Amino acid sequence: MPIGQARGKIILPCGTGKTRISLRIVEELTAPGELSVVLCPSIALVAQIRREYLVNRDVPIRALAVCSDQTAGYDPKKEGELYTILPILSFEVTPILAAFRGCAN
Repeated sequence: MPIGQARGKIILPCGTGKTRISLRIVEELTAPGELSVVLCPSIALVAQIRREYLVNRDVPIRALAVCSDQTAGYDPKKEGELYTILPILSFEVTPILAAFRGCAN
């Protein structure tokens, strides 16, 4: 498989360690200085991944958790206001990587 093309999906019941499994996979597949993108179905999972990765990592990693819920952060009362577009959602990895190439750990 070409570098940067690894994809995966973990399907297990709640509480069985999917976040920890994903952390170990990211640690194994992410070269030093490179960035891994983790797509999450909810804002709550983004927070969980951030917390677990910071506490349980074995090596320094750069990982970006992106929420794929298109309703996240949406408030219909504020429709049309500039800051309602802040949750930038993209399913294309290239623009995400381009936007975060210079981010810190």
